[in-house]
Amino acid sequence: MSAGIIDLHVHVIPGVDDGAQDLEEAVAALEVLAASGVETVVATPHFAAATLERVGASLRRLEELDDALARLQARLAGDPSPVRIERGVELKLDAPQPELADPRLRLAGTEFVLVEFTGLTLPPFAGNQLRALRNAGWRPVLAHPERYFGVA
Repeated sequence: MSAGIIDLHVHVIPGVDDGAQDLEEAVAALEVLAASGVETVVATPHFAAATLERVGASLRRLEELDDALARLQARLAGDPSPVRIERGVELKLDAPQPELADPRLRLAGTEFVLVEFTGLTLPPFAGNQLRALRNAGWRPVLAHPERYFGVA
């Protein structure tokens, strides 16, 4: 990756979650990021770990994200963005031991996985889930730690 600013958590894939709603909004967001010195973003749409337990549903969700990202990249091909787009997901840990072999589930295909928990407090089993990810060879990165009560 570049030596410039890297934003590891951006909801810029259009129309797939609570981020950019369409291509123009996604392009505008990338322009603002570029003007702020960001050179690389990792697009991290929401993805529930429980979806991985339903193979058909997880494949459909990943294909939906692939298609939306391809539309964004096609739009940018005519007017290249100075921001490079990698991909990953913001994985909601709503299942005990998600299988993360698919590189699209990790930050830019690396061993790092962006995770979140439901609610505003870390659940009692959070440590076990994070430890299970580590034991499986993944490096969890907690999204929005400021939102969780008691996490400093």
